[in-house]
Amino acid sequence: MESTGEIERYEIRTFDGELGRAVVALTSFDIGEIVMRDYPILSAGAQLKKDSSKLLVDIAKALDQAASVFEGACIPVQLQANIIHEYMQLDEEKRRLIQTEFAVPSLFDGHDIVTVIECLAQTAHDEVSQLSERFTTEELRHLLLVMATNAHEFLMDQELLVGLYLKGSKLAHSCSPKTVYVSEGATLIHCALQPIQPGDLITTNYALSDNIRACWPTPLRREKLLTTKFFECKCERCVGPDDCRIMKCPGCKESAAVYHPTRDEPRWICTNCEGQFEDSTMPLRLESQLEQSVIDATAAFDDIQGVSSQSVQQTFVKLGIIYKTGTQVLGTEHWSMNWVKAFLCASRAKQDAEHAGIMALEFLQWSDRHIRGNLPHIHARYLASFGPYCVRAGLRSEFESLYAAATPWIQARIVGSLDTVHRLQALGDKPTASCSTVEQDASDWLPPVIKAPLASRARKNRRR
Repeated sequence: MESTGEIERYEIRTFDGELGRAVVALTSFDIGEIVMRDYPILSAGAQLKKDSSKLLVDIAKALDQAASVFEGACIPVQLQANIIHEYMQLDEEKRRLIQTEFAVPSLFDGHDIVTVIECLAQTAHDEVSQLSERFTTEELRHLLLVMATNAHEFLMDQELLVGLYLKGSKLAHSCSPKTVYVSEGATLIHCALQPIQPGDLITTNYALSDNIRACWPTPLRREKLLTTKFFECKCERCVGPDDCRIMKCPGCKESAAVYHPTRDEPRWICTNCEGQFEDSTMPLRLESQLEQSVIDATAAFDDIQGVSSQSVQQTFVKLGIIYKTGTQVLGTEHWSMNWVKAFLCASRAKQDAEHAGIMALEFLQWSDRHIRGNLPHIHARYLASFGPYCVRAGLRSEFESLYAAATPWIQARIVGSLDTVHRLQALGDKPTASCSTVEQDASDWLPPVIKAPLASRARKNRRR
């Protein structure tokens, strides 16, 4: 045992192998109970402020010079500059903690992010005299690597920041985590997402920064963690049957062939006919192409400033083609087809509310089967987003059964906001209540360019 916290409700232990130092529960925690409060020893914003000091501007210029070598790479230069500048303001003890108390996974030569960080650290050290006078290149390199692999994001006054948390960084990763965190200013509050028993490893999710990743299958999750956090995930979800990678069975043709990543061939087992199939019998190349098409098409909405109404409609047309082709090849249970279905539901609400409601219900039922058991807070957010479509289509009773199963997680500290809780309660707890109060926010997971037309239609409907 190294240290204890929260009145000795957990402790940090040292484990052999890759796990290293990790947090273990000493008592039990119920769903929604606060496990840990944590405060940053360093935090930095993603953008430079207008009144930035000359030193900070000089650091940013040096990093921008280094980043120019990597053509086409998206390097958050201003964030890195803010990190180095904030590090310079810390006292010696906090700088010592950053250099000694945060794990950096074993790195391999040639990793893209490592190469970039080494270049940034070297250039900043060589070009900014205040840095070279106080720090070695290795110290700056370690700082940037620690932030890349240990930092948590949070919002404060509508500004996105990253923080380095001494206790929170010791929570081990799992794709089916025991906790989820919300921020109250710079304070992170980690709450139990599943019942936790004494002796349990207290885990969190390192890679879940948006709703689409909740649907990702094992290969995509592992690739993301390897490229951003430098480790291959071997959590219980990643070594078990892949609950989001289910394809059409070559034998019975049902959407029931589940991938088992740790089995020797055959890795595909059908839960319907019990047939077993090798990779060579599955449409893996088409699967990869369709997955990338879905990711690329929906990523177009990330650039909100560059998305026009015309391009939105073109994307929806493309998604419709992907869905028609994909369901024929992959079946209806594959993650990619259900994520597309979520977008198509929103796009078709105006033309055919009943069809949109059926699609919304099908997506929520899929999420109930495959997401709720691992990431119940994301599933609850899906209920808040798509529940109104179900209710307007006369599918309230079907929605209420899904709502009832998710009730333990409908808490503000789990779903992220009290507004989401109120919307869910209006849909699930009050059968006679109108859903008009939540219509304009029903698709809060969508980018504003799509939400705006939906909200406009909702206002017109209310006026009518």
